[in-house]
Amino acid sequence: MDTDPTGNFMFSSLTPGTYTAKVEKSGFKVAQISEIEVSVNNVSTIHVTLVLGTPTQVVEVAAPSVRVD
Repeated sequence: MDTDPTGNFMFSSLTPGTYTAKVEKSGFKVAQISEIEVSVNNVSTIHVTLVLGTPTQVVEVAAPSVRVD
């Protein structure tokens, strides 16, 4: 990943396919953009605007189920 002086991010080594971008910054709501198509010899551009908001916490737990009698 590279950035330029204007704040653009460039990913030059992505495999062609469909991607999701997630942008997070403390004090802002999470921005998520889905269905970003990346193909050979083509520039894919997305624009993200962060909105002020309270942070949310997501906790994911994965464990085998246990039988309780």
